[in-house]
Amino acid sequence: MNYIRRAFAALLLACASHGALALAPNADALIKDLNQQRSVDSNMKLAFWLPPEFFMATMPGGAAATQRKQIMTMLDGWVLILAADAELGAMGSITPRSRADLLASTRLKIGNGSEIAPVADKDLRGDLKNLCDMIKPLFKNMLGALGEAVEPIAFKVPKDVVAQSNDLATSQGRLTVSLNGEKMAWRLPLGSLLPPALDTETGDEFPGDYRFSPYSGRPLKPKN
Repeated sequence: MNYIRRAFAALLLACASHGALALAPNADALIKDLNQQRSVDSNMKLAFWLPPEFFMATMPGGAAATQRKQIMTMLDGWVLILAADAELGAMGSITPRSRADLLASTRLKIGNGSEIAPVADKDLRGDLKNLCDMIKPLFKNMLGALGEAVEPIAFKVPKDVVAQSNDLATSQGRLTVSLNGEKMAWRLPLGSLLPPALDTETGDEFPGDYRFSPYSGRPLKPKN
């Protein structure tokens, strides 16, 4: 589903103020890392994680510290996911599950912790609600009926792990979303946020979360 990846790339551009800000060099790799999809018969499920690093990728290297702090503060203690669960019919028809159904059937799990239910729309903090309200029409405009299926869902991280919430993407562990019974997991840290892994004998480079060469089995070292 390359068209979905293109939509996420467009979302990155839209988040960059008027398209004037340069994307991080690894933005495409980051999109690939953050995107989880499952297709079985006519059903398509999608979960796309939006950690602070996603928004940082839209900022130039010289972005004001206050801008970066605003993003970190807004998402501190929260995990934001874009989710979709839809039936793809003949002639391109799409029947998405309603937002209410998605909120009822989606759960988040950090490491081996307990499952976390989404926060109801009425309980969302103002700035997060504004962000979610901005994302929805972007996808509708870019993807039409498929964009209607995409819903931003926010999870409040429990206090016992809240200190880790803004560092999840670069921490050791696992983040799992259960979408109507389908589990989608991110192995952490995300490889796109680490220095490339290098085979010092061949010079081959691999994603930063690789520990061994998939071809030779040799240990890899972070590229300096």
